[in-house]
Amino acid sequence: MIPKKLILLALLAGCPAFATSAIYVDIDPSVGLKNSLWINDGGTNTQLYFAGGIDLTIYGPGGVAFPRLVYCVELETEITVPGYYTTTMDFSDTPSLQRVGYLMENYWPSSSGYTDVALQQHGAAFQLAIWDILTDGGNGFGSATETDGSVSQSTDPAHLTDSDVLADAVEYETLSAGYTSPYGIVYHITDSNHKTVQTLMGPT
Repeated sequence: MIPKKLILLALLAGCPAFATSAIYVDIDPSVGLKNSLWINDGGTNTQLYFAGGIDLTIYGPGGVAFPRLVYCVELETEITVPGYYTTTMDFSDTPSLQRVGYLMENYWPSSSGYTDVALQQHGAAFQLAIWDILTDGGNGFGSATETDGSVSQSTDPAHLTDSDVLADAVEYETLSAGYTSPYGIVYHITDSNHKTVQTLMGPT
């Protein structure tokens, strides 16, 4: 039997981006935190609507549905959930995306034995680590004076970033430092008006 990864490698090697597909996306509260996590986003303490895994369903030929769990790539870009979109798929092709790809290949929260609250916290931490790696180069969450667009911990005494989530996010960054993998799959999403919205990413 040919491993699925090799099949996907062969498919993607033949074209710059895999074929456009119809998809459906929605948050997955079992793998993240909704309306309860605060961060400092570019100098502003912000309550996140959701930080964690996104359920993505790809509709293939004949309407066959292929479920995936993915994470957001761009902190500042919106996507409406639940919602229907189209996507093209490609490999992680920058050093930062490949670092995230390494995390996804080796430290995927939902396949690491976590359950219940621990899984929600690790899903949120995984998302924070991804945002910090892609926005700030994975420099941690301690500075409240980073440049605009940066990701750091909330400094509002009434809304501090959850300490368990923060510690787990730092651990994910530490585990991925200096490592890369080209096997992360990047989903370039567009809406019905062909407008680019949030980019998502998942493992092979």
